[in-house]
Amino acid sequence: MKRKSIALLLALMMCLVLLSACGANDTPDTVEPPASGDTPTEQQPADGKEEQPSQEPEQGEPEESEEPPQEPEQEQPEESTEPEPAVPAEMTYTFDAATGTLTCSGGGEITAYNGYIDAIKNTLFETDEYKCRQEIKKVVIEDGVTAIGAEAFEGLAITEIVIPDSVTRIGTKGVGYGAFSGTPITSVTIPDSVTELYGDIFQDCKNLSSVTLSKNLTYIPRNMFSRCSSLTSIQIPEGVTRIESHAFESSGLTSVTLPDGLTYIGSSAFSYCPITELTIPASVTELGSSALNRCDSLTDVTFLGDTDMDHVGDLLREVLRKPVTVHAHAGSVIEGYLNRQISQGSVECTFAPIG
Repeated sequence: MKRKSIALLLALMMCLVLLSACGANDTPDTVEPPASGDTPTEQQPADGKEEQPSQEPEQGEPEESEEPPQEPEQEQPEESTEPEPAVPAEMTYTFDAATGTLTCSGGGEITAYNGYIDAIKNTLFETDEYKCRQEIKKVVIEDGVTAIGAEAFEGLAITEIVIPDSVTRIGTKGVGYGAFSGTPITSVTIPDSVTELYGDIFQDCKNLSSVTLSKNLTYIPRNMFSRCSSLTSIQIPEGVTRIESHAFESSGLTSVTLPDGLTYIGSSAFSYCPITELTIPASVTELGSSALNRCDSLTDVTFLGDTDMDHVGDLLREVLRKPVTVHAHAGSVIEGYLNRQISQGSVECTFAPIG
C-alpha cells in the first residue's frame, strides 16, 4: 500500500513538471518595467523592426486626401470697368405697297443681296422675287444703319435712295459687285460720313445723272461709274488722291475737274468718254495706260506739272493721233517728246506752252 502511494505521488509530480514545461512555451517574454522617470515606449513588433509612428494631423489641419493634387486655379483677370459696346439692333425691313417704298431700319450693315431679299420677298411678296424686284421703287435707310454691303440693292427697279449720316461704308472690301449697280436710279447723295467705297457701286446705272460725293473720300474705286451714260459731269472732292482703273469708263462725262493732290489715274479711267478737255494736276505722278483711250471728242489736254514720260507715254500716244492741243510748260519733257513726234510728221496734235 505504501509503495502504491509513493508511485502515485511520483506520477503526479511528473505530470505537474510536464504541464509546467508546456505553459512556459505559451507565456510571452517578461517585459521589464521602465526605469523610473522614463516615458513608456510602445511594444516592439516581433520581427524586430521599428514601427513608424502614425502621422496624426494636427488639430485644425485637414486630413490629406488620397486623390491626386489638383492644379492650382489660374488667376482670373480683373473685370473691366469699361462698358461693353452696344449690340446693334437687328435689321428690319418694311414695305409700303402704295408708294413702293422699302424702309430699312435697325443697326449694323445691310448685308449682301440674299440677306434682305429673303427677308422681304418671303414675307411681303410670297417668295415672288420678280415681283419683289419690280415693285420696290424707293429705298429709305433710317439712321442707325452703318454700312451698305455689296449687291445690297443690285438690279432692283429703284429710282431713289436716301442714305443717312450714320452710314460710313458702301460696298464690301474684296467684293466687286455693286451695291446699286444696274438700277434705274437717277440721283444720289453720298453723305460726308462715308469714308469707304468698294466695288462697282453704280456700274450700269444708265439713268444716273446727278451725283454728290462725300467730302471725306480719298479714292474713287474701280468701275464705280462705268457705263453711267447719263452722267455728264461730277465734282470730285479735294481729298481724293486716287482714281482707280475704269472708274468712269464709257460714262457720259464731257468734262471733269481733277483735284489738286491727285497722284494716280488708273488705266482706262476715262476711256470711251465723250470728254472734251482734261487738266491733269501737277501732283499726278502716275497715269495708267489707256486712261484716255477712244475719247474721240477730246480737243485739249493740259499738264500742269513736268511729269516723267514713263508715266505719260501711253496716254500721249493715244491722244497724239487726234487733232488735240497739248498744253504743258515750256522746256518740259512733254514738250520735248511732242516736238520730236511733230517733226517726224507722225502726229496731228499741236503744242501750246503754258507759264
